[in-house]
Amino acid sequence: MKASQVEAFERSLARLLEDAQAAPGCRWAYALRAEDITPSYLVLSGWEDSASMRAWEESPRHRRAANVGEEAWFSQPLVVRRYRTFSPR
Repeated sequence: MKASQVEAFERSLARLLEDAQAAPGCRWAYALRAEDITPSYLVLSGWEDSASMRAWEESPRHRRAANVGEEAWFSQPLVVRRYRTFSPR
């Protein structure tokens, strides 16, 4: 991402996080920006269940944002990883 695009990307990301937080089943959504690698972001969200998360991922708003992001801002493909809560006994 070019330095000139960071502000527009972060505005778009903020709107996307607000939309996610308003989606049924979303408990929280945050984005972190790396201090040492600019620009590098980590987006985290917690959901009541997998179905709620997948419904958000497949929503028109999320798909549109992901498609625009890949075309306009990202020089490398998005990396998506899903995790489950782990609690040691």
